[in-house]
Amino acid sequence: MSNSRKTHFEHFLGISNVEIIIDSAMKRRDIKKQIRRLEFEVLPRVTKYLKASHRVHRDVLATYENEIEQVLTSLIACHLRLDPSWPRHERWFDGLEQFVWEKSTSTLSGRGELWWGHVSNIAGAEVKELCCVTLDTKKQKRLSYLIVVGTGEDSRSFSNSKRR
Repeated sequence: MSNSRKTHFEHFLGISNVEIIIDSAMKRRDIKKQIRRLEFEVLPRVTKYLKASHRVHRDVLATYENEIEQVLTSLIACHLRLDPSWPRHERWFDGLEQFVWEKSTSTLSGRGELWWGHVSNIAGAEVKELCCVTLDTKKQKRLSYLIVVGTGEDSRSFSNSKRR
């Protein structure tokens, strides 16, 4: 990636702030590279959350959850950009809210809301859809995930596994 290209697709990482800017002219291969970077970035956050014992204060856990949700927001935005069934010229993706997380030894599962709006009515009401996420750390150097947005026939799923 050339230096001029990097200025168009900036990537900021902070303790609890991840923002990915996806340019409408961004090529598929660049978006796929961005997805791989985000997968790599979310793994240590998920691992840290899963290792947190019951003694960890709820505020600390909430910070971990917020960090994970911020990376997931960017990851979902990339997947939606690549999804031919997502009418990206008609809709804008606003983000995720109200996530509730459950953890086991190597899996973190969450349910929440994905919000989007119609481009033709930017100031109008937004639409919410159910969003379910499963993040699995069984493979120590790689995260496996399944993200399902919506319900029924209109649902779409994103995964980094070979099987869907």
